[in-house]
Amino acid sequence: MFYKTTTAGGGGQPSLFGLFQCRGDLSAADCAACTTAARIQLSGCYGLYEISGFPQVSGTKMLYKECGRSGGAGGGFEEKRDTAFASLESAMAAGSAGGFYAAGNGNLRVMAQCEGDLSVADCAECVTESVQKAEVECGGASSGRMYLDKCYLSYGSFPTAAAAEEEKEVVAELQVRSRCEGWPTAHPHDSGGSGHQTGKTVAIVLGSAAAVGFLLVCLLFVRSLYKKDHY
Repeated sequence: MFYKTTTAGGGGQPSLFGLFQCRGDLSAADCAACTTAARIQLSGCYGLYEISGFPQVSGTKMLYKECGRSGGAGGGFEEKRDTAFASLESAMAAGSAGGFYAAGNGNLRVMAQCEGDLSVADCAECVTESVQKAEVECGGASSGRMYLDKCYLSYGSFPTAAAAEEEKEVVAELQVRSRCEGWPTAHPHDSGGSGHQTGKTVAIVLGSAAAVGFLLVCLLFVRSLYKKDHY
């Protein structure tokens, strides 16, 4: 199902354009439910829209997860991560973090934030839930991100500066996930970087095709010149 519309702006305001398209195997009812509420998650901010009165999900419901490479952080990583998680939970429970916490310990970075209008108790509960989900869902992965309805958690271990820069590029990618069930929850790194490898493969194929096309054009041009010289 696909739909797009443009609303004319009044009073000299610009017009607004919008569209939605549902996955091809969704029924009309599932498509309608999917587009009723959506969340857009960026590296530095997120936003959502929903119809007023839409049934609310639990604040600790996991909407999306990302896990890095399993076992790629080296020995002692889980102990260091758990220590950082404990500090995170303590800061949130005490209310001293103001709903946001970010800290680094060597090559490990941990960050969490709650929705701005959450109470200290609700924020602490949400963050604790995100920590527990990270430990279960990502295990010994070198990085992970848990997006719950009212808070999110991010952590990662970067053994080299190059790895840190690569991770920043991954974090900066636009992530758009609706509240529909059945959306993928795997990070590209889960399959040993298959996401990046697929992108490289596509780029190589397209580049090769472009090169072949350019070569054919050149050959045809030379051939036309050759024919002109012989007539």
